[in-house]
Amino acid sequence: MFPRSNPWSTPAHRAARFGGLSLLLFLGFGAAPARAELMHDVAQAKKQLARLPFSDVAAPRLMERGEQRPLALPREALSAERCTTLVLLSHERVSFTLHLPPAAGGAPEPPIGSVAGLIELTRCGAARGALGGAVIEMRSPRGVLERVVAASAKRPRRVRSRLPARQTGPVIEPSSIGPRATRASLPERFATLRRQAELRGDASLFQRSLMTDATGQARVDLDLLPGCFRVDLLGPPDPPGAGVSFDLDLELRRLPDGALVAADHSEALDAHVEFCTSTPGEVRLGALGGMPRAPVITLITRWPLPPLPDHFSTLTKNQLALRWLRQRTPPPADSGRQREWLGVVGHTTLALPTRAGACYQVVVAAHAGAPESLALEVSQGRARVENQSDERGAATDVTWCAPRNGQARLRVQAQGAGLVWRAVAYQVSSPPVGEPAPDTRAPGAKKPDAGAPEVERRAP
Repeated sequence: MFPRSNPWSTPAHRAARFGGLSLLLFLGFGAAPARAELMHDVAQAKKQLARLPFSDVAAPRLMERGEQRPLALPREALSAERCTTLVLLSHERVSFTLHLPPAAGGAPEPPIGSVAGLIELTRCGAARGALGGAVIEMRSPRGVLERVVAASAKRPRRVRSRLPARQTGPVIEPSSIGPRATRASLPERFATLRRQAELRGDASLFQRSLMTDATGQARVDLDLLPGCFRVDLLGPPDPPGAGVSFDLDLELRRLPDGALVAADHSEALDAHVEFCTSTPGEVRLGALGGMPRAPVITLITRWPLPPLPDHFSTLTKNQLALRWLRQRTPPPADSGRQREWLGVVGHTTLALPTRAGACYQVVVAAHAGAPESLALEVSQGRARVENQSDERGAATDVTWCAPRNGQARLRVQAQGAGLVWRAVAYQVSSPPVGEPAPDTRAPGAKKPDAGAPEVERRAP
């Protein structure tokens, strides 16, 4: 019987343990004042603005990405006193924008973006009238938004100065780099995209003209046939002297449930999305963030859906077709389809018989569920190649040539909610003439008689 000993019972170890615990407590409690607690910050804003002649607090709002809501300020906020102060607050990592309507006869105002989850704006005199038509747009996936508004005779002290966690520090003014680049005219950009689509061949082109409303939004419902699509949304050039470029965003949602099909929320001036659908249906195209009351052009390019096996799910067909559309390559011939597997979330190891010199492509796509990411690795001997989805829920693939007869090891890593994936192996080129076929029998299995075919037995 060995005596039990505690390796942490010596004085030196007790001192080290106590010191580490003290450091953790110091870091934990020292970081507390730096956290931007939304309720605390809203209370500070209310406290500061409550001293003014008029103040009002709205109920919290939960908003989703792309959702836009009118600000709906009380009448007293725009009529009492001389200046109106608006404070919009959310979590410091939530991003949202405020859209103001253009003044009568004036150029459109650029959207005002949040910084550290805060927008603070004071307008005096006639300029505060624009706040009555302001619209809030959520840019993050979702967030709770708080609104405080006040009226005063002069500009009050900034609320941000009382919120240490939302301090942005000094801002360096950008140096002059010459005149701002200008966009080509709408017809010129449209003609360029049309030529590019025609060069890819086998494409059908459709055009729709829309007009944005006072908030820079437009929408149209489209009936789509099965196929692969690219949708381009183009806005007009910026007005002279505007000093701002409008960033068009694009969303496509399936009807009637409103599920998001594709979206472009990038910082590019124009927007485009690519997607494939193996079933007909109706979608709603939404334009966001454009110039108010301005024309926008939608160019819809459609390519035929590549032939895929009937037993593939709709989700699998859509993902594989989109993968090959973006690669600008035709899908592998179905006659070269060698093996298929179904798997679920986590790590899965597979084996694929190979022939020396033959080249293979393995694709992995979602079969069902909500995919987050897919990764694929193939190794055989010292040869190793890997790939992963470049965006949420997209398919991925790997192409390689086998260095020898035998078996390649495939490893799939999948993440998602209720995800079931399908992997398909294609042989895309044949081995050199005279190369023997690989021996895929189990170790120790008896070699079949000459002339007798080998039968691969699969579990029912």
